[in-house]
Amino acid sequence: MITLMSDDKPFVLAVYDNPQLPAFIKRSLELEGFRVITAECGEDALEMLKKEKPDIILLDIALPGIDGHETARRIRESSSVPILIMSARQLAEDKARAFAAGADGYITKPVGAKELTARVRAVLRRTGSSNRRL
Repeated sequence: MITLMSDDKPFVLAVYDNPQLPAFIKRSLELEGFRVITAECGEDALEMLKKEKPDIILLDIALPGIDGHETARRIRESSSVPILIMSARQLAEDKARAFAAGADGYITKPVGAKELTARVRAVLRRTGSSNRRL
């Protein structure tokens, strides 16, 4: 169930197959004033994007079904919402492939809460996608 909060908060869609990671992300970002919903696979993220209007998407590469690269590519077919990849993959080829698929940023895991929120804010500032309070 999605609980809607104040509209002045930047809105994040976090897409990860590991249920522990979204809880950390959700908690960290909500403490910093973000509104967060989560999806567990690329297909769910694409469906949620049709109904919701997130300011940014945090996207893992290793997802069941369609992977994060394909999810990003499909998002780019219909949306310019910023995509921030968060992955344990650190090779330059993985990062290049993510950017080629449409990512606006790339974070390697593990990542701390302060860095995560700083990077989300930086991508939102750079892309100008949120008119909400940052």
